[in-house]
Amino acid sequence: MSATSETHVTERQILLVGPYGVLGTGVIDAVAENPKWGITTAARRPPPAYRAQAAPPHISIDLMDREGTTPRRRVAAIKNAEAWVEA
Repeated sequence: MSATSETHVTERQILLVGPYGVLGTGVIDAVAENPKWGITTAARRPPPAYRAQAAPPHISIDLMDREGTTPRRRVAAIKNAEAWVEA
């Protein structure tokens, strides 16, 4: 058996900025239904506890704070992100 038949392997990765509004939660839900896509969220606030599904990986970041959080370095850590979605 190949590695893809035994384990879940995402082929594409999305970085979702501002993930927990109406649009962002829709993107998270849509990506959760497609095993070929993975998602990482980025926002100032932590993921909410009220969502039924587990939160995807999250980066705490304030893109407006150029000195405090070093946003470019944190976002650059996601090397395989193919899409940046701002919600």
